[in-house]
Amino acid sequence: GHTNITAWAALRRVMYGTSFAPPVFYKLQFYTAISISVLFVNALIQAAGSYYTSLDAGSDGFGQDVDISGIARLIFLASPLVLQVVFAYQINRICLDHVQSIRKAHASNLDLAMSGGIQDEPEIETLKGAADHLASVADEIQASYEASPMKVMGVVAQPAVVSILISAITTVIILRIRGFEFN
Repeated sequence: GHTNITAWAALRRVMYGTSFAPPVFYKLQFYTAISISVLFVNALIQAAGSYYTSLDAGSDGFGQDVDISGIARLIFLASPLVLQVVFAYQINRICLDHVQSIRKAHASNLDLAMSGGIQDEPEIETLKGAADHLASVADEIQASYEASPMKVMGVVAQPAVVSILISAITTVIILRIRGFEFN
C-alpha cells in the first residue's frame, strides 16, 4: 500500500515536465522560440518583398504571384509547434486528472475505514495511512502543476495559445496572398 504510493509519487516527481532534465527542457524551449521567430520573420519578409516587387512592376499589389511553396513551408514548419502546444496541454490535463483520481482513492479509503464494515483495527489503520499518503501525493501533484506547468516557448500550454498560433499563421498566409494594403 504505502510503498506503492510512495514509489509512484517519486517516479512521477522525477519524470514530470521540467523535473526531467531541466536544462534540456529550457534549451528546447529557447530553440523553439528562436526557430518559430525566424520562420515568421522570414515569411513576413517574403510577403513584403513580393508585395512591394509587384508595386514596382506597376501593379496595384493585387493579383501578385502567390508563392505556394512558401505558404506550404510555413504551414509545414509551424504545424509541429501547434502540436507541441496541444501535447503539452494534454500533459497538464493529465496532472489534473491524476489529482482528481487520487483524491477519489483518498475518499474511498477513508470511507471504507470509517464505514464500520471492517472490524480489523490494523487494516483500518492501514487504510487511514494509505489515505494520508494519497492526500499528500495529490497535494504535491497539485502544487507542482501550479508551480511549473508544461510550457511551450515560455508560455503555459493552453488552448488560447493554439488559437493565437493559428491566427498568426493565417495572418501571414493572408498577407502572402493578398498583400499589405487592405482597402
